[in-house]
Amino acid sequence: MSQANNQDNPNQSLPLHVRVKRIGIGILIAGLLGSAVIYFTANDGPDGAIGYEIVGGKAFPIMPGQYKGSQYQLERVGGKFAVVAAELDDWFGSLWQGKQLGITLAFLTAGIAGGCFFFAHLLSFQPPEDEAEDSGA
Repeated sequence: MSQANNQDNPNQSLPLHVRVKRIGIGILIAGLLGSAVIYFTANDGPDGAIGYEIVGGKAFPIMPGQYKGSQYQLERVGGKFAVVAAELDDWFGSLWQGKQLGITLAFLTAGIAGGCFFFAHLLSFQPPEDEAEDSGA
């Protein structure tokens, strides 16, 4: 009867490190497929532009953080650290929009899957047996 239960659920007989490795593979496949879909379907149109600058016949959007007047005012009020913090906030916010979201998701997926693989590798080690227990002393 135990053989019938084993055949019904083949994952039950697998060691924990093999199951964790399979979970990591599933996360890696699903995450990379999802990030590829996001990357190829997203558009990188400028959202929230406060104006456009025309250089050489091409229009370039001016984002709120790129306007020199606002950076000057921010520096006067909060100092250089406030300007650096605003630029860091703009950069971090840009990671979650458009094609950059697909790239960010791919890196996060690789990191999480790598963590699963590392954890599975740690679980696969067998602790060394103590020689004193084997000798019966």
